[in-house]
Amino acid sequence: MAMAMSITLTSTGTSSMRRAFAIQPPRISSPNLLPSSTRKHTGLRLIANASAVSSEFRITELPPVAKEEFYAASVLDIEEVAPGIRCVAVEAEISRELVHREDAYRRAGQLARVRVGERELKVPVCSAPFSRDCNWSVVYKARGDMPSGAMKAPNSTLSVKAPLQLHVTQQHLPDLFALSPGDELQLGPFDEASGLDLRPLLFISGFPTVLIFASGRGIAVSKAIIEANEGDNGSINLGFREEVRLYYSAPDPALIAYKGKFEEWEKRKVKTRTTVLSRGEQEWDGFVGSFTHLWDEDDIEYNPETTAAIVCVEEDARDELKELLSGAEIPDKQVLYWNAAL
Repeated sequence: MAMAMSITLTSTGTSSMRRAFAIQPPRISSPNLLPSSTRKHTGLRLIANASAVSSEFRITELPPVAKEEFYAASVLDIEEVAPGIRCVAVEAEISRELVHREDAYRRAGQLARVRVGERELKVPVCSAPFSRDCNWSVVYKARGDMPSGAMKAPNSTLSVKAPLQLHVTQQHLPDLFALSPGDELQLGPFDEASGLDLRPLLFISGFPTVLIFASGRGIAVSKAIIEANEGDNGSINLGFREEVRLYYSAPDPALIAYKGKFEEWEKRKVKTRTTVLSRGEQEWDGFVGSFTHLWDEDDIEYNPETTAAIVCVEEDARDELKELLSGAEIPDKQVLYWNAAL
């Protein structure tokens, strides 16, 4: 009797369709095909008469099954973190049954694809990647485990919702900035290319000192890295390092975003050093100047060979940071750059 086997392949291109194929293995033409000369090997009988096996081998493409890319999300809360800058929390679908791994938010720095009306936007995320505990019920179901006393019954697809924080600026994302709590939008696959691969920095004893540089929308990425729970998704275990410092540059004192979080970050062993490019008419007793000025005035003691740096800055500040880190003798292989084309 011929037996069919079905497999599913996912296209790696831009298509959102899953292609399924049915594989038809060779058929045995007669059940009485085992002559006395059949050899035995590890308990299995091998067919000696090759002519008895049909040479046909067919692959039949089955109708494609569409994969949902965008899911409905609603605005939960909006916090004004600086003039013209908001932290917009949305309720996101994160079930691994519905959102495939390659589309999920797994790395700090990944941009969210958001649809507001007919417009599709790329938005920085300022919350840490979702905790692995959020999908535990889905994993439990996928394993087929059942608690004692439970009765096996048909299951529907599990939906798991969790808050996702988006860093929204009025200048760059006016449509999203204008939303209010309760408004609806759509959330799609996260941009894989913009995510930071932090795995090279997981070696705690190899890099007891970690430096983070942030400006502009890069402060959202820095926040996501800092606020990841120790040992969880997106974490590099900053709480176990000897020295962690965030160097943050803002245009002026009023535009320092998330300054209400600095005290909380200090409790996570992250010391924040802030500079502004211009004091203007505002009261400000901190540093005024570039990253280089802030670095030169800081009192940090470090060993270049055991220091790692994460650079989350706008394009216009990247050359300055490259020169600064080169002068600090920190090897290029120990420096990670966030590169997002927004």
